[in-house]
Amino acid sequence: ILYDMIDIAHFLIYIMTIEVLNLFRTFFFFFFQAEDGIRDAQESRGLGDVYKRQVSTQSTGLLMIPIPSKQVHSLKGHEGPVLCCRFNSNGTYALTGGQDRSIKLWNPHKGTLIKTYTGHSQGVHDIAVTADNAQILSCGGDKIAFVWEVESGRAIRKFRGHNAQVNAIVTNKENTVCVTGSYDKSVRIWDCRAANDTIPIQVLDDFKDSVTAVHLSEDMREIMASSVDGFIRRYDIRKGQLTADCVGMPVVSLKVSRDNNCILAGCLDGTLRLFEKSTGELLSSYKGHANTCLLYTSDAADEEDSVDLGGRRIIKKKKI
Repeated sequence: ILYDMIDIAHFLIYIMTIEVLNLFRTFFFFFFQAEDGIRDAQESRGLGDVYKRQVSTQSTGLLMIPIPSKQVHSLKGHEGPVLCCRFNSNGTYALTGGQDRSIKLWNPHKGTLIKTYTGHSQGVHDIAVTADNAQILSCGGDKIAFVWEVESGRAIRKFRGHNAQVNAIVTNKENTVCVTGSYDKSVRIWDCRAANDTIPIQVLDDFKDSVTAVHLSEDMREIMASSVDGFIRRYDIRKGQLTADCVGMPVVSLKVSRDNNCILAGCLDGTLRLFEKSTGELLSSYKGHANTCLLYTSDAADEEDSVDLGGRRIIKKKKI
């Protein structure tokens, strides 16, 4: 009888072990399989699929990551309006640029100011941080793009060449190239290692109005920019091709989804518009912002040697 009880106990322990392992496997799969916040093992493939399914099936009841709704800290220190705000690459620190011509480095988790960077002669409109968090890039109303050393606070490079305020700046992971977009209707590509900081690698001047945002792909094969002229332009460096998507409204901000399949555009009419990058198809619109100021001063794109695909204009054989 004693041996039988021992065998039964071993069997029960075995069954419990299997069940616990299954529970752990389910737990980790549930929380880490879908990086876009949807806990769906078969359907989740990234931000693009999230919105596609929401448009086509309105009653799926998808589980999304909760949106932050509680104020943790108020970062006070700028003397005037704050024009831009960025986290560093791992989210441990935050950077702000203000109309007071300064850049401030914060610990947002404690609400403390760590360092202030000064050197711009006008307001700071955009900030970028290198992947290793060692350098900061900034641009502003003084028509100059700065590269700062984080630790020393010293400006180690200044890119001059734009004819008006610089609205946007991005850099690649290696910090070998940076891209700027300006009110002068141009995008300029700069070599961060070159001795000459006044001559860009290339100037992209297909815009009919101010460039408001720029994006550089991780493989450096694609540059994307939005403009007040109502177009989002995508430059394929490898193919030498420009694709221009007509939004029909001045575009003031631009972001690309993590899976690189979708473009989210913020427009001057207070609407967010989500596009399929490969086709230019409008997937969804999000309204709620109040903006009664409509400034549309540009004509539609009139590039030659192009194919018009119902709002999408593909410029062929363009030297980039």
